This record gives sequence, structure tokens and C-alpha cells, in this order.
Amino acid sequence: MNTYWVQDLYATETIETQGSDQFDATLEEVLHLIQTSGYAHVHSDLSPSGNSGLLVAVDAARGGRFEDPPTPYPAGSWFTYEDETCDRECNAVEYFYWGLTSLLGAQADRCD
Repeated sequence: MNTYWVQDLYATETIETQGSDQFDATLEEVLHLIQTSGYAHVHSDLSPSGNSGLLVAVDAARGGRFEDPPTPYPAGSWFTYEDETCDRECNAVEYFYWGLTSLLGAQADRCD
């Protein structure tokens, strides 16, 4: 039996960015797919489910364990992601993405 992994990618996430301040999320969505269907299966601590190290880390970064984004986030949270459709596991995938791309320097020009 074959196993297939998919990742949503909407038209609004594939915006031509040359000369624009809008963000093309294609790379982000591809990295989500690599993380959830690749890294997470090879390194269980990178899984966005169960009691993985990634979930422990995202809970610490968000200031507690939340199934949905809290309003507001607790003071001292260093990772906030306010998409109401993004549950705890989704937040873990986003946290991994932001951590990896920040370490690689891809976010250097994203924030003042």
C-alpha cells in the first residue's frame, strides 16, 4: 500500500513578489510538507503530534499548551501565530518552519 502526503497551497499563497511587499508562501508550504512527511518520520521529536520535543518546545514558546490560539497570548510568549484555523499541531509545524528558516537566514529582512 502506498502512502501519500499532501499540503494545502492556495492561489493567494502563490503571489508574484518581485517589486511587491507581499510574501510568496510556496517555499513555506513545501517546507511544511518536508517536515511533516519527512523529518517527522525520521526524527520522532520533530513530529507535530503525540508528546514530541517539537510540541514541548512550541508549548513553551507560546506560553502554555493551547489547542487553539489564545487571545491574547500570555506575556513572555516568543512565538505567536494567530490563524484561528491553526490548531496546536499546526502551530508546531509553523514553529518548526520559522525556527529553521530563521537559523538559515531566510527571515533576516522580514522584521524591523
